[in-house]
Amino acid sequence: MLLAGQWAGGQGTGTEKRPKVGLVLSGGAAKGMAHVGVLKVIEEAGLKIDYIGGTSMGGLVSALYAIGYSADSLAGLVSSVDWDRLLSDDIRRRDLSIEEKPDYDRFIVSFPLQERKVKLPAGVVSGQNIENLIAELCSHVHNIQDFNQFQIPFLCVSADVATGAEVIHRDGYLPNAMRATMAIPSVFTPVSIDGRLLIDGGVVNNFPVDHVQAMGADILIGVNVGHQPFTAEDEVNFLRVMEQTVFLASNKLTKENIKLCDIYIAPDITGYSTTSFNAVDSLLTRGERAAREYFDRFRSLADSLDNIE
Repeated sequence: MLLAGQWAGGQGTGTEKRPKVGLVLSGGAAKGMAHVGVLKVIEEAGLKIDYIGGTSMGGLVSALYAIGYSADSLAGLVSSVDWDRLLSDDIRRRDLSIEEKPDYDRFIVSFPLQERKVKLPAGVVSGQNIENLIAELCSHVHNIQDFNQFQIPFLCVSADVATGAEVIHRDGYLPNAMRATMAIPSVFTPVSIDGRLLIDGGVVNNFPVDHVQAMGADILIGVNVGHQPFTAEDEVNFLRVMEQTVFLASNKLTKENIKLCDIYIAPDITGYSTTSFNAVDSLLTRGERAAREYFDRFRSLADSLDNIE
């Protein structure tokens, strides 16, 4: 376990090198709300994060934290969002044009036409509503292309659907990167960036501790709310089978990345699933409760870093 007081950087010589703290937030869809509870405790302890990164919902939360949203503001945001509408393509009637309103709610389902042929979508949800919200939340950094220039240097992970390769987002248009990292296969349509079709990074690396370490982090804090594989004896349904399939390939890498963590937090989210968006308050509490077990370590680390500075 590496802490600042053990850092071999010229301690006692006046030339100490301040260790950099990296925070990594896993994917987990709705379960990722617990990340916000962890951030609240880290803030209370006075611990400064130097690098941050994540995948899927962890990528969204870490991106917003990187560009200046506090834990309290994030808690207010996730509690006030209409998740049913956000995670659908439903457009409020008041937002429709006059020409579109007569046909509103007339059809059970609709498909786009291309050259007079029905074009089946690549995902159940196009993600327009969440894209609009992300763009609004990120408007104050719309002109920053280098993610190292955010208040906290940031990265997130997606996957190239054609090659299966990891794609590490450290620059570009932030809302596109955020949308790509959470493009769960068959649920959200893939995102096109630089000629590549990208899907949820959880397929390849749901807990990218290795990449945050490569950014320069010396002390790594990881929060994992990701997939817990089920066995043949467990009760399963369509969503659990889909989740198992999506994250099967990344489970081995997740185990390796857990070993890299100096502080590893795994909130107890038993009874909650990737679709538990109606349990925001409970998930926030679960994250905060898990992090409070490490509060003294956070405070001790913060104090020792302050002494080096």
